[in-house]
Amino acid sequence: MQRPRPLPAPLADRPFRLLDAAELGVNGERLRTAEVRRAHRGVYVPRTLPDVFDVRCDAAFLALPERAVLSHRAAAAWYGCPLPDRSPVAVEVTVPAGTVLPQLQAVRAHAARLEADDVRSFRGRAVTSPARTVLDLAAELSLVDLVAVADSLLARGLVTREALEAMVDGAARRRGVRRARRALELVEPRTRSAMETRVRVLLILAGLPRPECNVDVFDAEGQWVATVDFLYRDQRIVIEYDGRHHGEEDQRVYDLARRNTLTRAGYVILHFSARDVLRWPERLVAEVREALDRAGKSAP
Repeated sequence: MQRPRPLPAPLADRPFRLLDAAELGVNGERLRTAEVRRAHRGVYVPRTLPDVFDVRCDAAFLALPERAVLSHRAAAAWYGCPLPDRSPVAVEVTVPAGTVLPQLQAVRAHAARLEADDVRSFRGRAVTSPARTVLDLAAELSLVDLVAVADSLLARGLVTREALEAMVDGAARRRGVRRARRALELVEPRTRSAMETRVRVLLILAGLPRPECNVDVFDAEGQWVATVDFLYRDQRIVIEYDGRHHGEEDQRVYDLARRNTLTRAGYVILHFSARDVLRWPERLVAEVREALDRAGKSAP
């Protein structure tokens, strides 16, 4: 069996077009014996590269028209936002109406008009702006998942609340705009994770007061005690979401000491996990409601 021939260095670490290979003296026959996989017609990927989202995007854009812009879920993924499932994100693009597109495997195209402010260059790729991405996803995601995307963008300073409001205000008749408007009422730039978003929105939609997020708490002498996930300040109730890392031994020891410190400072602490949020949300809400009721009855 003939051994695969190595690719020239400029082709070895990125997707490339057949035209790029030809310019470096690599013809189709040589490609058939090289360590590559065919991504699209006339586009190849070195087999040393993993089949991950960024590589799929790079390969697809070699076959797409120049005016194609990464959009929808793909734009959210490119920005590093949380999405509701763990399945591979398809390459989604928006192109001007009437654009002739080649048939590309695993590429979803949308035809729409994009204004200059609707497009941003991010990590070397033309992507719909964060505000436009949120508006596009309002027609596809649930309310909670949409808030999680907006929270992530706000928390990292990639968009402002004002930009989101302006985008929604200018899209009165678009599909999903009502959900987008409701999401703006629920966003919180201090959120640190999608599961924190879920906890907060779950409480608000259940009719409970909106808690403060990721804030400092202090003891009676004004000394800093801890930064907590959620706080009902007047009731002195702390809510903590415990992710997977809280099961690690060092983190567990730290959490116990922190819990004792908060308890000595007069705070009630409620801990919840992903299982509580996803499987037993009614029970989570009931526990928080009960704690608020007890605090209200015990208040002087």
